[in-house]
Amino acid sequence: MKKVLSIILIILIIFILTGCNEEKINSENFKITTSFYPMYIIALNLTKDAKNIELNNMTDSSIGCLHNYTLTTNDLKKIQESDILVINGLGLEENILNTVNKTNSNIKVIDSSDNIDEKDIISGNNVNPHIWTSINLYKNQVETISENLINLDENNREIYVENTEEYINKLNELENRENTVKEKIANVEVVVFSESLEYLIKEMNINYSIFSIGHEESGVSSEELGEIIDEINNKNIKTILIDKEDSKAIANSVSAETGATIYEMDSCLTGELDLDSYITKMNSNLDILENIV
Repeated sequence: MKKVLSIILIILIIFILTGCNEEKINSENFKITTSFYPMYIIALNLTKDAKNIELNNMTDSSIGCLHNYTLTTNDLKKIQESDILVINGLGLEENILNTVNKTNSNIKVIDSSDNIDEKDIISGNNVNPHIWTSINLYKNQVETISENLINLDENNREIYVENTEEYINKLNELENRENTVKEKIANVEVVVFSESLEYLIKEMNINYSIFSIGHEESGVSSEELGEIIDEINNKNIKTILIDKEDSKAIANSVSAETGATIYEMDSCLTGELDLDSYITKMNSNLDILENIV
């Protein structure tokens, strides 16, 4: 009887131990793939010096937004071999997630927008998913991704915690500078030509009108162009903000008609694969905003 009880006890212990760890990923090489550039920069900071980590970016760092992105054979191979896919969320990767799940049904998807408060999400006809251009929301994304990595890869828990603290401290310094610039440009009125910049402009408390012209020159009709020109002239707006990824032709036409000055901002959609890339780009944006008054 004692022998039977001992066997049952051993079975129960094995079941409890395996059951508690069913959400963990046990892999000699812990393979993390990010959906696009902003998510890669976060993961690069969080996994710095972590052991047995293989980090890949699904798309090329020059791709930009994934609104209408079509997965390549190389993308699918990365997904197939990955344990984790880190995404921005809020519908940005919606058109590829079904294919991702079919390609690798075991992949764990970390949605960096999971803990974003609904009241902080900009939405009109559609949700604006470009939350990373808000420094505060970007910090939220960093923390959400970190929490998930710690839960899924306990072997690197300490390094994730350390890296998260280090990166958040850098972002806090960036946010302090943002607050200083914000005070200098109170009551500035601008026109913004890209929804990818909207979270940053809103966070800076800048008065703005937004006209999303997109990446193509054909994205604006002559009627819409007239509305933009009227808006600028009627409000005597002196500043046009565009994303460096977008068409400059429309902005040039509007500037010629209104005399407003064009400033090229960086939505951090593309760039170098460098740990401080986001901070460098956002500091450059703050340099621009600081000098529009």
